[in-house]
Amino acid sequence: METELVTQRLKETQAWCASCLSHSANYNLRSPELKPKHIETGLGLLDWTPQQRQTGVDELAGKRAQLLNSRRFEQSLDDNGRVLVLVPDHSLFDGAAEVETEGFFDGNNVPAWDTWIDYIEGHLLAWVPSVLVELVEGGIQVNPEQCIMWASDVDIPFLRHPAIHPQLSS
Repeated sequence: METELVTQRLKETQAWCASCLSHSANYNLRSPELKPKHIETGLGLLDWTPQQRQTGVDELAGKRAQLLNSRRFEQSLDDNGRVLVLVPDHSLFDGAAEVETEGFFDGNNVPAWDTWIDYIEGHLLAWVPSVLVELVEGGIQVNPEQCIMWASDVDIPFLRHPAIHPQLSS
């Protein structure tokens, strides 16, 4: 795992989400330009193989970085947001988190794709802007299988690496 890459992706995700939220009256973090190609075929993240998940998140992050560069976005950091962890293979697809968060999570407990940071060792990392932390907390609370959680609440070795951005490990 390249900690510098994860840290850079976090910063880019923060900037992208800040821009999306500042240009929209709602909290839609599913930008058409970042929509993963596998989702366009009707397959959700949970339908993908682990390799497709890694490739899909890598492609999305690469596309986001290119768009940020081409549009000269400010690298606005929201240090009060939080990093979320999804363990896709533990989802029961119950839809409770989707309802509770007004669509931040989909029916399979997958967070909005604009928020995806990386896919590491079977875990999807996603950024939750500060304005959405309380809403997302409600989704975590109604998730019976506990496949979605705050990064600070899980004991995963790669999140403890000292070079990873503090928001991933604290």
